[in-house]
Amino acid sequence: MSQYSSLRITLFKHSECSFLEMLDAEGIEHNGLGLYTNNPQASGFVETITALSEAMSWNAIAKIVVAWLDARKSREVIITIEGNTVFHTKGYSIEEVQKVLPKAINMAVIDTKPENET
Repeated sequence: MSQYSSLRITLFKHSECSFLEMLDAEGIEHNGLGLYTNNPQASGFVETITALSEAMSWNAIAKIVVAWLDARKSREVIITIEGNTVFHTKGYSIEEVQKVLPKAINMAVIDTKPENET
């Protein structure tokens, strides 16, 4: 019996358009997730990537993370894995990110500057 893998991506500040465009360019399907709560929450947009475990494109996602980070210094990707271990992926290689992703429960994607600022 096949199992599903799911990666929750929270997009903060000015990261939403640029990061989702990179997922789209690689043909990685993602879906917006609506969150409803009575408690205060950090602002951000939540997307999920879900696939059969053996079909999840960890390599393509790792390439996107590294390329997206390398494009601007104002960017950060933080991956939280099972056991609440946190990885700040700036400076990681594609291979290093690829090893962490299958264990990820959440990925925070942050760009502190708008696209039109350098």
